[in-house]
Amino acid sequence: MKISISALSIAYGLTPEALRYYEEKGLLTPERTSSSGFRKFSAVDIQMLGIIKSLQRQGFSLDEIKRIMRTGCSLDELIDMMDEKRAELRK
Repeated sequence: MKISISALSIAYGLTPEALRYYEEKGLLTPERTSSSGFRKFSAVDIQMLGIIKSLQRQGFSLDEIKRIMRTGCSLDELIDMMDEKRAELRK
């Protein structure tokens, strides 16, 4: 299943520009149709967007999220990072 940028933006309450920005930052990698160049997001992209939004709600920046997603940090490292974010938010 593939979904368009407009449908995905509506589903997540985001603007298409925000999704393009996530792509620019290397967080999402939609396919491009060869004839029109339209973005088509896969189920993996949709799952990644859910993770991105969840981590943002916990106070992570996009750069931190990119590091988490691209470096494959361990669960223990992620938990430590989340604990640090919670401590920062309490201050």
